Amino acid sequence: SGSTTLAERMRITTSGLVGINTTAPNTSIDVNGDLAMRRATIAVASGLNNDLAIGARSTIRLTGAVFSTLTGFANGFDGKVLYVHYDGTQQMVIGNENANSIAANRIRTLTGGDITYTGPAAFTFQYDSAVLRWILFGARDSTSISP
Repeated sequence: SGSTTLAERMRITTSGLVGINTTAPNTSIDVNGDLAMRRATIAVASGLNNDLAIGARSTIRLTGAVFSTLTGFANGFDGKVLYVHYDGTQQMVIGNENANSIAANRIRTLTGGDITYTGPAAFTFQYDSAVLRWILFGARDSTSISP
């Protein structure tokens, strides 16, 4: 008679855990399957790129720079992870504690200084509200893995 059996695809438990494609989530967000984060493409200028507006994205692709220095990102909040893919072939500098960005948007490289990479390159940052900084957790270019 045209009846359809519905399958549960998402659950929010009484303790606030969210399960997607699982009825028994074990963490705040528990995904049983693929997870995709849509990326935004941002053209960076040659020279300093201060307080780069990333919006509500966790994955960005940077294009357009001949030689560029990233000094900070806007829109940080505690625990936010940011994956950055630099699609250029020139040098990209990650500025450590660079005063050209406002304090809460600055990057901490954990080396005590700026780090230069040759594109293409990939970077992973996480925002730490205890120090009000983006922490560079990992980077990879054609020649190195650091910090």
